[in-house]
Amino acid sequence: MLPHETAQHRFINIIYTITTTEEILAVFQDLLSLSNITLEDRATLEQASANFGLGFDFTDALHHASYQNCECVVSFDDKKFARKAVRIGLNPVVIVPNR
Repeated sequence: MLPHETAQHRFINIIYTITTTEEILAVFQDLLSLSNITLEDRATLEQASANFGLGFDFTDALHHASYQNCECVVSFDDKKFARKAVRIGLNPVVIVPNR
């Protein structure tokens, strides 16, 4: 690491150089394995990473993982997120409201 480079800058540089889901998952798994960092909600990040590995967009995976104590998740993204979540059987269940 360069003298002026912080760990955050190094992590951001790594993120910008990786291109595949597998590489992104490897970075998250490395972060989760570090005992010297504190995560606000480790279980949510672990679940989000698992859902990302199933093919979900990471933002959708993180949002869904954040709602583990809810009965359901309401989404207007019927084409991608909701259909895939229903097909895979994610809990809490994802529903699309009638328009």
